[in-house]
Order: sequence, then structure tokens, then C-alpha cells
Amino acid sequence: MGLESRIRPQFLRTAILPTVVAALSGAAAVIYTIQTGHVHPTAGLRGALTGFAVLAVAAIASAALGADRIARSVLGRCNALRRTSARSQADLRAVVDQLRRGEGAPVRRAQPPGT
Repeated sequence: MGLESRIRPQFLRTAILPTVVAALSGAAAVIYTIQTGHVHPTAGLRGALTGFAVLAVAAIASAALGADRIARSVLGRCNALRRTSARSQADLRAVVDQLRRGEGAPVRRAQPPGT
């Protein structure tokens, strides 16, 4: 199982679950209040409830998009780290092979600042 197949669902659950719980809790509270208060929803109340439902769906979609962006960013950094590590391992193997053949240690390249 690859890193992407594990990390993306975790980010989605972490971002979406609290939003869904809040939306369902709010809906349950409204339904309970309407039923116990024997309130007959007017057109204005239904419009407001519909608007809040649309906002809840938008919040869930926004959370999903944000989680997806974060997952892509983290995966991009992990892949860059993996590539850098593979390059460094190849360089290290080449140096070890040179030393085993009795050649001198190669001149180390200067690293750019900040790396």
C-alpha cells in the first residue's frame, strides 16, 4: 500500500469528520426544536434552513478540497525527499566504490546556501 493511498484518506477524515458532525448536530437540534415546540415551519424558516443546509454542504466540500490540497503538498514533499535520498545513496555508493578501488576521496562539491 503506497503512501498516497494511506495519507489522502486520513487527511479527508480529519478535515471532513468535524464538519459533518457539526452539521448533523445542528440539524438534529433544529429538528428537535421544531418537533418539541410544535412549530409549523413557515416559508421563511424553510428558506433559512435550506440556506444553512447549503452552507453546511459548502463547508464540507471546502474541507474536502483543503484536505486534498494538503495531501498533495505533503506527498510532493515526501516524493522530493525520496528522490533526494535516492540520489544521495547513489552518490555514497559511488564514493565507497572509489575508495575500495584505492582511488582518493572525491572533491566534495560546495553546497548552495540553504540546502
